[in-house]
Amino acid sequence: MCELQPYEQAIEREHRRAEITALREALEALPGLAEELGTDQEVAEQLRAEYERRLQILSANERDEPADDGALSRERQHVDLRVALLRRKHEAIVRLWERDEIDDSVLHHEAVPKRGKRTNAVKLSNVDAAGPRALCWFN
Repeated sequence: MCELQPYEQAIEREHRRAEITALREALEALPGLAEELGTDQEVAEQLRAEYERRLQILSANERDEPADDGALSRERQHVDLRVALLRRKHEAIVRLWERDEIDDSVLHHEAVPKRGKRTNAVKLSNVDAAGPRALCWFN
């Protein structure tokens, strides 16, 4: 765990507000977009549940309330599993490169975030009553 500096806390609060607003608007648009795209109901429901879970955690944190322990636990499990899977993906790509099964350019392409895309780093900051903490992972 790491203690965030005041300016970092301010940036995190702003990021949370932006993400909460974006999640709310996305959830509002989801039924119409799913219908427009012909998305299976099961797929739309999975995304709705994921967005609502994240919104619940961020909203509780924005109000300085402890997040639901179950939701927080699932979020941490989600991050932990994703980190482990990403580590495996990375190891597999490096292994292919070490055996000369892929070119350096392929290794570089897989290792470097695509231009115009935000590095997929998840920050779980201030998600519990224990105080600020940050956890980053990459996909």
